[in-house]
Amino acid sequence: MDVTNPHERNHMRCPIEGSVILITGASAGIGAATARLLASHGATIVLCARRADELAHVRQTMHHAERHLVCVVDVTDAHAVAAMVEQTIATFGRIDAVVCNAGIGVTGPVAELDYGNYLSAMAVNVGGFLHVVSAVNPYFTRQQDGQYIVITSVVGQHALPYTGGYAATKAALERLCEALRIESRGLGITVSVVRPGTVASAFFAHRIGPDREQRRTRSAGMSPQVVARSVVWALRHNQRIVYPRFRDRLLSVVADMFPTWSDAILARTIRWQQKTGDDEASSPAQDT
Repeated sequence: MDVTNPHERNHMRCPIEGSVILITGASAGIGAATARLLASHGATIVLCARRADELAHVRQTMHHAERHLVCVVDVTDAHAVAAMVEQTIATFGRIDAVVCNAGIGVTGPVAELDYGNYLSAMAVNVGGFLHVVSAVNPYFTRQQDGQYIVITSVVGQHALPYTGGYAATKAALERLCEALRIESRGLGITVSVVRPGTVASAFFAHRIGPDREQRRTRSAGMSPQVVARSVVWALRHNQRIVYPRFRDRLLSVVADMFPTWSDAILARTIRWQQKTGDDEASSPAQDT
């Protein structure tokens, strides 16, 4: 696990045990793994996603399942998100932290990127985050305490070919987090960003847009549990930026130092198949 600036650590937070933590995109992948891990540490979890059956299953696999709250909500709906936060406060009396994880991928060359698909991804990846912050921040400000843990991506720093739309949403999310962190100074509110690389989940299968990306090599990806452990680390240590794997941090540094070399390698490694008929496109599906 790597941190951008290890010399800028804030004080240790209160123990996770007894905390109330809201997780978006909690029905699968990173969100589900994080919910299970935090529950095992004694936290009370508010599981948020669109898919009721999957959320119920995740809850049943968690430590002290009866303790946790399931909220079926679409993060693109600001009113639904606000109602979810109100329900959490009414049930538990507070929210100590939020893990903003709900996300969706979008594929395609930038020159062919469908604008509607891009807006759909923005609505989830960026709009969902803004809706959560808008609803939660008044409570954090009033209690002078609170943590945002935001799952972004390494592509928010350096885009990969044919994922420019997705990378743009994550870059926007990173800049919003940066501004929120500065705006929250002195309020007892902290913001941490977790930047995973490839994760072994159903995320790739659910991306919006044509699936014609061809890679000479593809990482098997880290398990969602690895990212979940990074979330726990971020909660405990208030790190600004956490890379779940050292190699992802190293590749980012290499891309900064040798950009031309990095571009050439990526161009040779990742290709886009030519159209062979009607353009296929998957329907939008959140990683929730």
